[in-house]
Amino acid sequence: MIISIVHHAGGVGKTTTTLNLGYALAEKGMRVLLLDLDPQADLSERLRLLPEQGLPSLASVLGTGRGEIMPVQCEWGGVRVDVVPSTLDMAGTELALAGVVNGRERRLGRVLKPLEGRYDAILIDCPPSLSLLTSNALYASQGVVIPVQAQDKAYRAIPLVLATIDDVAEYNNDRPRVLGLVVTLTAHTRIEEEVAGAIREDYPEWTFETTIPRLIEYAEDSRWGMPIGAYRPNGKGAAAYRDLAAEVLARINGAHATP
Repeated sequence: MIISIVHHAGGVGKTTTTLNLGYALAEKGMRVLLLDLDPQADLSERLRLLPEQGLPSLASVLGTGRGEIMPVQCEWGGVRVDVVPSTLDMAGTELALAGVVNGRERRLGRVLKPLEGRYDAILIDCPPSLSLLTSNALYASQGVVIPVQAQDKAYRAIPLVLATIDDVAEYNNDRPRVLGLVVTLTAHTRIEEEVAGAIREDYPEWTFETTIPRLIEYAEDSRWGMPIGAYRPNGKGAAAYRDLAAEVLARINGAHATP
Protein backbone atom coordinates (compact mmCIF):
# COMPACT_ATOMS: atom_id res chain seq x y z
CA MET A 1 0.00 0.00 0.00
CA ILE A 2 1.25 3.49 -0.85
CA ILE A 3 0.61 5.91 2.02
CA SER A 4 1.14 9.66 1.90
CA ILE A 5 2.12 11.40 5.13
CA VAL A 6 0.58 14.79 4.46
CA HIS A 7 -0.23 18.15 6.04
CA HIS A 8 0.42 21.49 4.40
CA ALA A 9 1.76 23.06 7.61
CA GLY A 10 5.41 22.64 8.49
CA GLY A 11 6.67 21.39 11.83
CA VAL A 12 3.80 18.99 12.50
CA GLY A 13 5.93 15.83 12.47
CA LYS A 14 5.55 14.55 8.90
CA THR A 15 9.17 13.51 8.44
CA THR A 16 9.46 12.10 11.96
CA THR A 17 6.30 10.09 11.37
CA THR A 18 7.41 8.86 7.94
CA LEU A 19 10.75 7.64 9.27
CA ASN A 20 9.62 6.11 12.54
CA LEU A 21 6.31 4.67 11.37
CA GLY A 22 8.17 3.08 8.46
CA TYR A 23 10.74 1.58 10.79
CA ALA A 24 8.04 0.28 13.14
CA LEU A 25 6.30 -1.41 10.20
CA ALA A 26 9.61 -2.94 9.10
CA GLU A 27 10.12 -4.26 12.65
CA LYS A 28 6.92 -6.24 12.08
CA GLY A 29 8.52 -7.95 9.10
CA MET A 30 7.06 -5.75 6.37
CA ARG A 31 9.00 -4.71 3.29
CA VAL A 32 9.07 -0.92 3.57
CA LEU A 33 10.10 1.88 1.21
CA LEU A 34 10.32 5.52 2.26
CA LEU A 35 10.22 8.20 -0.42
CA ASP A 36 11.44 11.74 0.31
CA LEU A 37 9.29 14.08 -1.78
CA ASP A 38 10.08 17.21 0.24
CA PRO A 39 12.30 19.79 -1.53
CA GLN A 40 13.89 20.47 1.86
CA ALA A 41 15.15 16.86 1.79
CA ASP A 42 14.81 16.59 5.57
CA LEU A 43 14.34 12.81 5.62
CA SER A 44 17.39 12.30 3.41
CA GLU A 45 19.50 14.63 5.52
CA ARG A 46 18.48 12.91 8.73
CA LEU A 47 19.62 9.59 7.32
CA ARG A 48 22.66 11.18 5.60
CA LEU A 49 21.59 9.82 2.24
CA LEU A 50 22.20 11.05 -1.28
CA PRO A 51 21.00 9.57 -4.59
CA GLU A 52 23.37 6.98 -6.01
CA GLN A 53 26.10 8.52 -8.16
CA GLY A 54 25.50 8.18 -11.87
CA LEU A 55 21.81 7.32 -11.49
CA PRO A 56 18.92 9.72 -12.14
CA SER A 57 17.61 11.48 -9.04
CA LEU A 58 13.95 11.51 -8.04
CA ALA A 59 13.82 15.19 -9.04
CA SER A 60 15.17 14.35 -12.50
CA VAL A 61 12.79 11.43 -13.06
CA LEU A 62 9.73 13.45 -12.01
CA GLY A 63 10.79 16.55 -13.88
CA THR A 64 11.64 14.88 -17.18
CA GLY A 65 9.32 11.87 -17.05
CA ARG A 66 12.26 9.65 -17.99
CA GLY A 67 14.40 7.18 -16.07
CA GLU A 68 13.86 4.97 -13.04
CA ILE A 69 14.51 5.61 -9.37
CA MET A 70 16.81 3.31 -7.41
CA PRO A 71 16.15 3.00 -3.66
CA VAL A 72 19.01 3.00 -1.18
CA GLN A 73 19.07 0.10 1.26
CA CYS A 74 19.34 0.96 4.96
CA GLU A 75 19.59 -1.60 7.75
CA TRP A 76 19.74 -1.18 11.50
CA GLY A 77 20.03 -4.20 13.76
CA GLY A 78 18.64 -6.52 11.13
CA VAL A 79 15.66 -4.26 10.34
CA ARG A 80 15.76 -3.11 6.71
CA VAL A 81 14.12 -0.02 5.28
CA ASP A 82 14.71 1.14 1.70
CA VAL A 83 14.73 4.87 0.96
CA VAL A 84 14.40 6.99 -2.17
CA PRO A 85 16.37 10.09 -1.15
CA SER A 86 15.80 13.62 -2.32
CA THR A 87 18.00 16.64 -2.85
CA LEU A 88 17.45 20.38 -2.88
CA ASP A 89 17.08 20.01 -6.68
CA MET A 90 13.52 18.91 -5.97
CA ALA A 91 12.62 22.59 -5.59
CA GLY A 92 12.90 22.98 -9.38
CA THR A 93 10.71 19.94 -10.03
CA GLU A 94 7.57 21.88 -9.13
CA LEU A 95 8.29 24.36 -11.94
CA ALA A 96 9.07 21.55 -14.35
CA LEU A 97 5.78 19.82 -13.56
CA ALA A 98 3.84 23.07 -13.94
CA GLY A 99 4.90 23.16 -17.58
CA VAL A 100 3.65 19.65 -18.31
CA VAL A 101 0.38 19.66 -20.27
CA ASN A 102 -0.93 16.13 -19.71
CA GLY A 103 -0.65 13.82 -16.72
CA ARG A 104 1.53 15.98 -14.51
CA GLU A 105 -0.31 14.82 -11.34
CA ARG A 106 0.34 11.16 -12.19
CA ARG A 107 4.08 11.11 -12.80
CA LEU A 108 4.95 9.84 -9.34
CA GLY A 109 2.39 7.06 -9.66
CA ARG A 110 4.02 5.92 -12.90
CA VAL A 111 7.46 6.08 -11.28
CA LEU A 112 6.32 3.93 -8.35
CA LYS A 113 4.43 1.37 -10.42
CA PRO A 114 7.44 -0.92 -10.99
CA LEU A 115 8.27 -0.82 -7.26
CA GLU A 116 4.84 -1.57 -5.78
CA GLY A 117 5.17 -5.34 -5.96
CA ARG A 118 8.48 -5.26 -4.12
CA TYR A 119 7.10 -3.59 -0.98
CA ASP A 120 4.27 -4.09 1.48
CA ALA A 121 4.22 -0.40 2.37
CA ILE A 122 5.54 2.69 0.57
CA LEU A 123 5.45 5.83 2.74
CA ILE A 124 5.77 9.23 1.06
CA ASP A 125 7.10 12.18 3.07
CA CYS A 126 5.19 15.05 1.45
CA PRO A 127 6.23 18.72 1.26
CA PRO A 128 4.78 21.21 3.77
CA SER A 129 2.44 22.57 1.11
CA LEU A 130 -0.54 21.49 -0.96
CA SER A 131 1.50 21.67 -4.16
CA LEU A 132 1.87 19.71 -7.39
CA LEU A 133 4.30 17.42 -5.59
CA THR A 134 1.73 16.73 -2.89
CA SER A 135 -0.94 16.18 -5.57
CA ASN A 136 1.37 13.63 -7.20
CA ALA A 137 1.69 11.84 -3.88
CA LEU A 138 -2.07 11.77 -3.32
CA TYR A 139 -2.78 10.53 -6.86
CA ALA A 140 -0.25 7.74 -6.32
CA SER A 141 -1.53 6.73 -2.87
CA GLN A 142 -4.15 4.35 -1.60
CA GLY A 143 -3.94 5.70 1.95
CA VAL A 144 -3.21 8.93 3.81
CA VAL A 145 -1.96 9.57 7.34
CA ILE A 146 -2.29 13.17 8.56
CA PRO A 147 -0.01 14.24 11.42
CA VAL A 148 -1.57 17.13 13.35
CA GLN A 149 0.48 18.99 15.91
CA ALA A 150 -1.56 19.77 19.01
CA GLN A 151 -1.64 23.49 18.17
CA ASP A 152 -4.45 25.69 16.84
CA LYS A 153 -2.78 26.40 13.48
CA ALA A 154 -2.39 22.75 12.52
CA TYR A 155 -5.86 21.90 13.84
CA ARG A 156 -7.56 24.66 11.84
CA ALA A 157 -5.83 23.45 8.66
CA ILE A 158 -7.35 19.94 8.78
CA PRO A 159 -10.40 20.86 6.60
CA LEU A 160 -8.08 22.20 3.90
CA VAL A 161 -6.10 18.96 3.83
CA LEU A 162 -9.31 16.92 3.63
CA ALA A 163 -10.66 19.19 0.87
CA THR A 164 -7.48 18.58 -1.14
CA ILE A 165 -8.02 14.83 -0.84
CA ASP A 166 -11.62 15.32 -2.01
CA ASP A 167 -10.34 17.30 -5.00
CA VAL A 168 -8.15 14.37 -5.97
CA ALA A 169 -11.19 12.09 -5.75
CA GLU A 170 -12.98 14.16 -8.41
CA TYR A 171 -10.39 13.22 -11.01
CA ASN A 172 -9.15 9.91 -9.65
CA ASN A 173 -11.23 6.76 -9.56
CA ASP A 174 -9.14 5.35 -6.71
CA ARG A 175 -9.57 7.96 -4.00
CA PRO A 176 -6.85 7.78 -1.34
CA ARG A 177 -8.37 6.56 1.89
CA VAL A 178 -7.78 8.60 5.04
CA LEU A 179 -6.36 6.02 7.42
CA GLY A 180 -6.35 8.53 10.23
CA LEU A 181 -5.14 11.67 11.95
CA VAL A 182 -2.33 11.30 14.47
CA VAL A 183 -1.89 13.96 17.16
CA THR A 184 1.80 14.80 17.43
CA LEU A 185 4.20 16.81 19.59
CA THR A 186 2.09 16.70 22.71
CA ALA A 187 3.56 17.81 26.03
CA HIS A 188 0.33 17.80 28.04
CA THR A 189 0.07 21.55 28.41
CA ARG A 190 -3.43 22.93 28.83
CA ILE A 191 -3.56 24.34 25.29
CA GLU A 192 -2.28 21.12 23.74
CA GLU A 193 -4.78 19.03 25.68
CA GLU A 194 -7.59 21.34 24.58
CA VAL A 195 -6.54 21.12 20.92
CA ALA A 196 -6.11 17.35 21.10
CA GLY A 197 -9.57 17.11 22.63
CA ALA A 198 -11.04 19.27 19.86
CA ILE A 199 -9.45 17.05 17.18
CA ARG A 200 -10.93 13.93 18.77
CA GLU A 201 -14.33 15.59 19.14
CA ASP A 202 -14.46 16.85 15.54
CA TYR A 203 -12.96 13.74 13.92
CA PRO A 204 -13.79 10.89 16.31
CA GLU A 205 -13.64 8.11 13.70
CA TRP A 206 -10.49 9.40 12.10
CA THR A 207 -8.23 10.14 15.05
CA PHE A 208 -5.81 7.42 16.10
CA GLU A 209 -5.76 6.50 19.79
CA THR A 210 -1.98 6.76 19.77
CA THR A 211 -0.50 10.21 20.32
CA ILE A 212 3.12 11.10 19.62
CA PRO A 213 4.71 12.89 22.59
CA ARG A 214 7.11 15.79 22.32
CA LEU A 215 10.42 14.16 23.23
CA ILE A 216 14.00 15.32 22.82
CA GLU A 217 14.89 11.83 21.57
CA TYR A 218 12.99 12.50 18.33
CA ALA A 219 15.43 15.31 17.59
CA GLU A 220 18.33 12.89 17.96
CA ASP A 221 17.63 10.95 14.77
CA SER A 222 19.64 13.52 12.80
CA ARG A 223 22.52 13.06 15.19
CA TRP A 224 22.46 9.29 14.98
CA GLY A 225 21.33 9.05 11.35
CA MET A 226 18.73 6.39 12.10
CA PRO A 227 15.14 5.94 13.34
CA ILE A 228 14.36 6.23 17.02
CA GLY A 229 13.54 2.54 17.25
CA ALA A 230 17.11 1.74 16.23
CA TYR A 231 19.01 4.03 18.61
CA ARG A 232 16.56 4.04 21.53
CA PRO A 233 14.41 0.92 21.09
CA ASN A 234 13.09 0.86 24.66
CA GLY A 235 12.13 4.54 24.83
CA LYS A 236 8.68 6.12 24.90
CA GLY A 237 9.10 7.46 21.36
CA ALA A 238 9.77 4.06 19.81
CA ALA A 239 6.86 2.58 21.77
CA ALA A 240 4.52 5.31 20.49
CA TYR A 241 5.36 4.59 16.86
CA ARG A 242 4.99 0.84 17.39
CA ASP A 243 1.51 1.51 18.75
CA LEU A 244 0.74 3.75 15.77
CA ALA A 245 2.00 1.08 13.36
CA ALA A 246 -0.37 -1.45 14.94
CA GLU A 247 -3.30 0.97 14.51
CA VAL A 248 -2.38 1.74 10.90
CA LEU A 249 -2.24 -1.97 10.07
CA ALA A 250 -5.59 -2.55 11.78
CA ARG A 251 -7.19 0.16 9.66
CA ILE A 252 -5.57 -1.11 6.48
CA ASN A 253 -7.00 -4.53 7.26
CA GLY A 254 -10.44 -3.07 7.92
CA ALA A 255 -10.60 -3.50 11.69
CA HIS A 256 -11.39 0.21 12.05
CA ALA A 257 -12.64 1.68 8.81
CA THR A 258 -12.63 5.45 8.41
CA PRO A 259 -15.61 7.27 6.85
